[in-house]
Amino acid sequence: MQSPPTNSRYGTPVTLSGAPYDLGHRHGEQLRAEIGTSIGGYLRRGLEIFNTPFDWMVSQLARLESHIAPEFVEEMHGIADGAGVDYADVLALNALLDTDLVFTSQRRMCVNIVAFGPASVDGSLLHGRNLDFPSREALHCAATVFLCRPSKGHAYLSVSWAGFSGVLTAMNAAGVTVAGISFISREVRAEGAPAPFIMRKIAQYASCVDDAVEIVAASQRMAGFNLVVTDWKVPEARAIEFTAKRYGVRRARRGCLVVSDNCLSRMMSKE
Repeated sequence: MQSPPTNSRYGTPVTLSGAPYDLGHRHGEQLRAEIGTSIGGYLRRGLEIFNTPFDWMVSQLARLESHIAPEFVEEMHGIADGAGVDYADVLALNALLDTDLVFTSQRRMCVNIVAFGPASVDGSLLHGRNLDFPSREALHCAATVFLCRPSKGHAYLSVSWAGFSGVLTAMNAAGVTVAGISFISREVRAEGAPAPFIMRKIAQYASCVDDAVEIVAASQRMAGFNLVVTDWKVPEARAIEFTAKRYGVRRARRGCLVVSDNCLSRMMSKE
């Protein structure tokens, strides 16, 4: 993955740095209007479309905080304060992918492709993905590139939405990339760490692919996701497929790895 040029439709990356609350507060201040779009144009509207009462959804989300790293909770409070919105809205936005899978089971068709060694022209590692997320065009206006320099861990570049402190697609200063795809699974739980925060830990703290696998294994997961993690230093790529109860790892073959919303590892064969 490469950072988009400054004349792309995403514009110049939003640079954030500092301790968790300060980083979040700068996020909220700089993207106040876009965060309003994320919450009003998609989050509330999406819950109405799925016939899900917002107050009920918030009551479910209250159980997630203990499974989210305190520094990320603090950052979300900073986003809410900086943007002048309710913290519950920011938490709901960041947990939406998992709660959507747990409570409404909306299907997507995303793909990750990795090529390196014999599969690429010059042997270097290439990681590409698409994100077919059903935002009904509401989140397109809130699409943002973030360059984050947290006070701990690695600096990383993330492509997501305004108001989002989790990660969907990112690369860090250690040469690790991570991108996730959700899939429908019977093995879900309503309490755990939303996948974007698992990916955030990888982006911020993983220095190699093995670190990413350990982060997934140690997390209490909520729903079905397939992550692709690469390390251009080796180069190496793996698919980490998981549900709330199990996880499996697939390696690239002949320098190629293709991942969609299907599980192919032996550990996940029952899915």
